[in-house]
Amino acid sequence: MPSAWGAIKPPAGTALAWGHPLTKGLLMCFPFNEGPGMWSSVTGMPHKKSVVEVGTFPWFSGGAAVRGRPSGRGVRNILATNKVLIADVALVPLPVGPCTVALGYRKTDATLRDSYAFGVDDVDVITRLNVHLPYVDGVVYFDYGGIGAGTTRVSVSGLAFGSNFWVFSTGPRGMEIWQDGALRASNTANPTRRNDAGTGLYIGGMDAIPFTDGDLAEYSYFAMWGRQLSRQDIVALSGEPYSLFAPSAPYKRGALPAAAADGSYAFIM
Repeated sequence: MPSAWGAIKPPAGTALAWGHPLTKGLLMCFPFNEGPGMWSSVTGMPHKKSVVEVGTFPWFSGGAAVRGRPSGRGVRNILATNKVLIADVALVPLPVGPCTVALGYRKTDATLRDSYAFGVDDVDVITRLNVHLPYVDGVVYFDYGGIGAGTTRVSVSGLAFGSNFWVFSTGPRGMEIWQDGALRASNTANPTRRNDAGTGLYIGGMDAIPFTDGDLAEYSYFAMWGRQLSRQDIVALSGEPYSLFAPSAPYKRGALPAAAADGSYAFIM
């Protein structure tokens, strides 16, 4: 059987391997391999095709595959006021309980900004599903259902930023921030949130006042689950983020059987 893609990004059109355990509870997965301007989730759920609403997110080509660093195509935010809708809650209700988000992300300059890497576009804090990566104070924040430290927010300071694979999880284990397979921050909270009509999940900034901007950064991977992945799964995913995609070649089958009288063939699947 061919090996999974692992750390190598598959080409556009590659399906998910739905028998893979990491696809359980998967709500959306954006490998950003279609090029700039329009992308959609490969989960097959009824996502509205995402369009750049402000400015432009040009295509970029990443370097060689490195364990824990998503490779290949991605999109680059070149203007802090850009934003892209990747999920409309009218089509894909976002989690209100346990949740995991994985993000391949590289900040492209050293300026700290009042910015979001991704988030729900709403002024109501109970709908929060947001990440500052980092915020203007250099701190990474993960908010879920509010902004209360230790209850609906987990944060960590003092991190170095490069081409990183981030995982943000919340559930019975508590709230967690992971960077490249290492647990950077956690608490024991298990918050919930609410979905409001007319809201959406964005990368690169939002309409919600007062925080509207994204950061100058590259996005190479975005996935969300309606469950809290185990710590073992998070470590595995961080090393091989494309392992949940279908194999790179069809399975080898036996010799072609003899044709029936009508010219058809019978395969045993």
